[in-house]
Amino acid sequence: MEEIIILKYDELWLKSKKTRIKMQEKLLLHLKEVINAKEIKVKREFIEIEECVNFNILKAIPGISLIEKRKIINATNIEDIWKEIEKWIQNREFKTFGVRVKRKFKNHPFKSKDVEKIIGEKIHLQHNKKVNLTNPDLWIRLEIYKNNTHLIEEIIKGLGGLPYASEGKCSITYPSYYLIKEIVKRGMYIENLPEELRYLYP
Repeated sequence: MEEIIILKYDELWLKSKKTRIKMQEKLLLHLKEVINAKEIKVKREFIEIEECVNFNILKAIPGISLIEKRKIINATNIEDIWKEIEKWIQNREFKTFGVRVKRKFKNHPFKSKDVEKIIGEKIHLQHNKKVNLTNPDLWIRLEIYKNNTHLIEEIIKGLGGLPYASEGKCSITYPSYYLIKEIVKRGMYIENLPEELRYLYP
């Protein structure tokens, strides 16, 4: 299965269309300067990266609220999705699991709940695992699109806030990491940033 990374916004998404586009451009510029990705695609609700990059760097980039590591299943029917899920869970240690499904294309001949029920029953009966929808050992999160399905393997919390250097410049008198983090989250460029952090905030 092909791997991609999805970067989601929070505050940026609340802005007007014109402001949001400008801020997306700032965020894209920042990403291109600090990560080595084969391809970066800007979508309406998120940014898609087509190869794995350093997650520690992604977690430090303001404007990103969530980082999702995904696998693409080249199928939209339940049986073929299940075949890929079964391969994916083979070498995973877990006693409890939960299934969550979102349909991003509404013309499929099934509902999200149908997929959750069928996959949940198969894991329970064939692998003798228990369902836990509160705090399972393993979440199986699926988003079903028109031509493929995304399996969300991992969700990592991002820094959030506004894109770097989108709100102006400032200087700091006391270079604490907490202070720097809070300032860059507000979209500020720090002129006298310690040199060891300049690779993150160029």
